[in-house]
Amino acid sequence: MGFSIVTCDRKWATPKISPFLHSLSCTSHLWLCRTLRPGRIPMAEVMYLFQESVRRTLSPTCHGCEKTLHLLCSPPPLIAPFLACRLIALNKNPGVRPIGIGDTARRIIAKATLSLIKHDIQEASGCIQLCGGQLSGIEAAVHAARRCLDSDNNEAILLADATNAFNSLNRKVALHNIRRLCPALATILINTYREPTDLYVDGDRLLSQEGTTQGDPLAMPMYALASIPLITKLSNTNITQIWYADDAAAAGKISDLREWWDTLTREGPAFGYYPNPLKTWLVTKKGFHTIGSTTFHQTGVNVTPDGRPYPGSPIGSPGYMESFAESKVASWSALVSNLADIATTQPHAAYSALNHGLSSKWTYMCHTTPSRIMSQRLAPLDEALRKKLIPSLTGTPPPNDTECRLFALPAREGGLGIRIPSKQATHEYNASLFVTSALCNHIIKQDTHYGQDIISESLMAKYLP
Repeated sequence: MGFSIVTCDRKWATPKISPFLHSLSCTSHLWLCRTLRPGRIPMAEVMYLFQESVRRTLSPTCHGCEKTLHLLCSPPPLIAPFLACRLIALNKNPGVRPIGIGDTARRIIAKATLSLIKHDIQEASGCIQLCGGQLSGIEAAVHAARRCLDSDNNEAILLADATNAFNSLNRKVALHNIRRLCPALATILINTYREPTDLYVDGDRLLSQEGTTQGDPLAMPMYALASIPLITKLSNTNITQIWYADDAAAAGKISDLREWWDTLTREGPAFGYYPNPLKTWLVTKKGFHTIGSTTFHQTGVNVTPDGRPYPGSPIGSPGYMESFAESKVASWSALVSNLADIATTQPHAAYSALNHGLSSKWTYMCHTTPSRIMSQRLAPLDEALRKKLIPSLTGTPPPNDTECRLFALPAREGGLGIRIPSKQATHEYNASLFVTSALCNHIIKQDTHYGQDIISESLMAKYLP
């Protein structure tokens, strides 16, 4: 298959997996070979491995890992128990997002495989579908969409969304196309998705027959590659397309955008992409709102001259971006206040929730929203961190500026890693623009090639002073 594989540390072969798995004596070479190469295994060994999986244990020897990997390459009836998942329903408000929690060994195999063939996936995804593992892909999507709306050549940007996209993906068509687009990934996807799998929720069994299992590390790469043929069908010299998973953006003249939308609604269902006009917004420039409303009349698409989030960051008029930022800061401040109450009795839990979850919300917004918008509206969040959370965590009075700088240091340097957001907003936004500039330029040009030149330029911008 063209891989140059060398034996490496087992921690590298099992990235971001819980610490107890580091006891596995296995290399990435073994994971990859057993995952990407078909094989057979006696029924006795299959039953043994299934029993081990049920007990949620893995053999601490390389021999035990090898048998587990053989299991994944067995015929579909034999690996059905191995692929079964517990199903958790998350509230999307509105709607439900089903998350499948699979066996630990399956996650290890998927992560190890992706770490070795990520460049194949990136190259196959290109510069249009940005959920294929491209460096800072989601931030590049936001910056490119904002540049498209600000361009004098465009009248509006259409932000399209689909109904239950990941679960509605046409699995048969997707696997067929991925075999040609990215053969390196095709084998493991065929082995895990060619037959319906069991999903268990509250004692009931459901069959997963279409789409991807959200929670599977392979789900996002599979969706990225499965959407490439549809994106190709939608290509138009008058339209600039930007995709991040099922969140599509198209910028251009309003008449061309209507043609693009009609093509999407006509061609999308064949690939399992069902456009939802109620979740789709046409964001027009000033003076084009009436034309947009007339052109998209009776399509169900929402038309606004203000703006909308894409994905999760505001795009549109300055007034809309300011109001969006203010509402987000207010909600974050309330959450920080709740954490401060928790920190009085459970400081470790509150600290983990902040650094491993909550802080990423405003970090992402600072990366993708102009600093002139964010830095002036982060004062309530600064106050909540400085006057409520930090005192609750440390048991001391609110810190002064010098102490805040000390607390902002990472833990390895004696700090807490709690940074005051307004002090970082300008730097974070400028750094994000700099790192994603190469990819953004290729997106604007609609260059489908994602090569080593883009990767090198992005890495140099990220790590070199």
